[in-house]
Amino acid sequence: MDYIYDADITATSGIIVPRREAQRHLYALRIRIGEQVGVLNGAGARYICTAVSIDREVMELRIDSYEVDPPPEYPIVVCVGMMDNRDRFEFALEKSVELGATHFIPVHCDHSQRPVVNIERLITKARAALTQCGRTWMPTVHPQMTMDGLAALIPATASVVVGDVHGKAPTPLQGEVWVVVGPEGGFSEREEGLLQKLPSLRPWRISAQRLRTETAAIALLTCVIAR
Repeated sequence: MDYIYDADITATSGIIVPRREAQRHLYALRIRIGEQVGVLNGAGARYICTAVSIDREVMELRIDSYEVDPPPEYPIVVCVGMMDNRDRFEFALEKSVELGATHFIPVHCDHSQRPVVNIERLITKARAALTQCGRTWMPTVHPQMTMDGLAALIPATASVVVGDVHGKAPTPLQGEVWVVVGPEGGFSEREEGLLQKLPSLRPWRISAQRLRTETAAIALLTCVIAR
């Protein structure tokens, strides 16, 4: 089933009229009267609706069923070093959303070549990934920060996972997890020093080869959610 996203939908029954952006998505999906479509509001709700009225600008949907998924038990925070290649960076974001990350943080590292990212664009990409996979809870996309700011933000009780060819094999984790991945040039010595000071750092060996940033993020997150 196809899904659309509308954070303003809070009703539990009756007729709903999605907002303009969602209307454009309905039009792109070519939904017709009598056809069903799913609606997600990013706050745990999943609606199954039937199109009951369509004109050239507005489509009305009748709520057929409604359920709310519980929020994620623990935060899974994915922190990715900003890359020069925007498409690859956005790919890492999209796959993080699909795999269950609850937060995504762009990190301006010492070796990052791109100085800024467009947060609104990243949020739009995250919403698209959410509707594509049918996930009900919208992750939080944070403004970019430095490694210094990130190191100060990570709770002492959280497990911090990084890729390391000399690390140990992934093991099941409990509680809050932060996945931290460097940019194309990797972390600087200074940044590696910041990571080494974290009390719950877990270097994981996920490949015998050096991986691209987006590949490492996906591989590490996949190991985390396997718990």
